Amino acid sequence: MNWKTFFTGKVLLYIVLGFLVGIVLGVIIWAPADLPQKKAPGLSVVSGEEENVKFSEAVESIDQVAANTALVPYVRISTTSWVAIRENNGDLMGRILGAQKLEEGVHDNVVVDLLRPMSPHTMYAVVLYADNGDGVFDHRVDTLVLHNGEPVTASFVAQ
Repeated sequence: MNWKTFFTGKVLLYIVLGFLVGIVLGVIIWAPADLPQKKAPGLSVVSGEEENVKFSEAVESIDQVAANTALVPYVRISTTSWVAIRENNGDLMGRILGAQKLEEGVHDNVVVDLLRPMSPHTMYAVVLYADNGDGVFDHRVDTLVLHNGEPVTASFVAQ
């Protein structure tokens, strides 16, 4: 057996495999935002239609790149409301990073400007607040949108 040929062939194989893996990872990491993204199980919660029961409020989230804005792919509300992005520490809601006012109806691809960028590998929550009529977001006076006594929320991870 010629060891020089054996190791050269093996090294070449590893280089080709490494190149292919690099391309696949590059496509996954730097995929355009308009491509559909698969949700990570257990990280996104959708509050919306349940079997044989329909109600008006719903929100959906997707994991996304840490940035100065957050993308909320789907919101359905029955009254003028605020879509807020909050830090999420398990069951505890943290600081509010930003909010976007929406009128009643269905909204796709809502962009929420944030006061500071999200941190990578951190969980956040999309939370709905009903506007109290003054058109100014204030989480102390604008009430949480509830379904069965629970806030309508969806969690995501900034990558």
